[in-house]
Order: sequence, then C-alpha cells, then structure tokens
Amino acid sequence: MSSKTIIVALALLLVGSNLFWIFRAVDDGVTVTYMEASLDSLRDSQSAAITLANLNLIGLPADVALEKIRARVDAASVFEKQSENCIVVSQVCVQLDDSGRVSGIRD
Repeated sequence: MSSKTIIVALALLLVGSNLFWIFRAVDDGVTVTYMEASLDSLRDSQSAAITLANLNLIGLPADVALEKIRARVDAASVFEKQSENCIVVSQVCVQLDDSGRVSGIRD
C-alpha cells in the first residue's frame, strides 16, 4: 500500500470521526432541549395540581370553582372544555359532573 493511500484513508477516517462527533453533539443538544421542555411542563402540571387540591373544589358549582381557580392561577392558562366536561388548568382537568359540579381532578 502506498503512503498516499494510507494518508487518504486516515484523512477519511478523521473526517468521518468528526462528523460522528458533531452528530452526537447536535443529537444530545436536541435531547436535552426536549427533556427540559418536558420537565417544565411537568412542573407546571404539578404546581397546578397542588394549587387545585388546596382549593377544595369538590362539590362546588362550575362558576364558583372557576372564580376560585382564576383568583389563584394565571387566568390565561384556565379554560373550560365543554366537550369533556372539565375546566383545564395547565394540562390538569377539574372534572365536572352532569349537573355542573366539580367531581374530581384528573390529568
């Protein structure tokens, strides 16, 4: 094998190795970004669940529950989802029964 062939082979291996490490670094960066976003979402849900649990909403009419929730939580993250009979607060559902009273909390 000539020295030119060895040099070309080593150069290709070096370039390939560098491309592999660049790919790994980018992939790790994307993974960490998604992990942080997921963790932020879980923190928001946990905070909302704790706040909702402390409000003692079970048995209250929907309008009274909405008032109590909006007084404690950012109003932009609270909305009523008629199709599922729930008041959504940061991905946590305050379940309403058929009579419009709070019957539980679920995710």
